[in-house]
Amino acid sequence: MSEQLEEKNDGNSPIRLGDSLVPCVTISASIGPASCRSTLQATIPLCHDLRAFLRPAHLKLCDRFDQFRLVAKDHIQAKLGLVREAHVRQRILQVARTIQFMDATGLVPTSQEIYGRQTYSKEQRLPGQDHATTWCDPDTGAMVLLDEPYGYVDEMYGDRKNWAKRHGFVVHRLDYQGTYRHGCEIVCDLVFREEQKNFVQKVIDRIERLASLPEIQDSTGVNLDV
Repeated sequence: MSEQLEEKNDGNSPIRLGDSLVPCVTISASIGPASCRSTLQATIPLCHDLRAFLRPAHLKLCDRFDQFRLVAKDHIQAKLGLVREAHVRQRILQVARTIQFMDATGLVPTSQEIYGRQTYSKEQRLPGQDHATTWCDPDTGAMVLLDEPYGYVDEMYGDRKNWAKRHGFVVHRLDYQGTYRHGCEIVCDLVFREEQKNFVQKVIDRIERLASLPEIQDSTGVNLDV
């Protein structure tokens, strides 16, 4: 979370950022059996009210939201059961960064394939594709693929560029930490159709201005290291 954030939030009201009140979202996840659950959460500032760009159906269309559901106008929640705390922190961060991505770009997840109606076989897809999510602009229908493979994909970056040129796509390496797993040598490439360059450049500019990782707190409000 930004160091400018001056007030904590309970998920039911805007938060103060500098001299202004801004919209926010709280992402929480409980762990452990029902008799002794504990909860971790993050509250992050937004540019827009959450419900202005997020619908319950979107949570089913993007695997970053797996097991999470919208329980209030500014609260996303999951019950993750008997899992390690480190896993819970990682899941909350995935959701937080995906929400930041949607808030900044205006893009929404889609079940459509960027490759077209006849889905390419695995051999015909972007070489090295991994942890990819597909997004569309709700106004124009323009689509992008956010691909987040591990850094070894640099060895095939030339192959990725050549593949894109053959099939009418562009592969753009983002200065962005991604939504999947921060700090694990992930690289982020945005894939889109050549004819959408002008529109996507605006999206790229917004992605690369995204804020740093939010803090994660336990249910007592004590900060946890991330």
